[in-house]
Amino acid sequence: MATKKITDLSAASSVTSDDLLLTVDMAGPTTYKITVANFFASVPTPAVFTANVAVQGTLAANVVSAVGNVTFNTANYVTANNLIVKRSVTPANSTDGANASHVGLMWTDATSIYLQANATHIKKVALSTF
Repeated sequence: MATKKITDLSAASSVTSDDLLLTVDMAGPTTYKITVANFFASVPTPAVFTANVAVQGTLAANVVSAVGNVTFNTANYVTANNLIVKRSVTPANSTDGANASHVGLMWTDATSIYLQANATHIKKVALSTF
């Protein structure tokens, strides 16, 4: 196996925590092995990803924050003890800023809650003290 190039090896379609990864220390250069479990144990928390991240199953976390869009593709529902949706925009009328890709978007300002009900219209609910 010592004469086989890494690019000539078969690709794995899945891995388990005890599978081995190959690492190269460029200072040497020296080649090492590391288990998948130990590799991910050294990922700093919070981890920052610059591409799409897919989670299958349950995501349990104290805080999930994102810069940009977060999409939940689920036929079920999203539950949270505290869900903060921060977008402070006051539309001038029921069609101001309406966009087909924003159907279901909900946001607030100091006096109202807004919901984009369909591709062309935004609904507004006034807030009151109780």
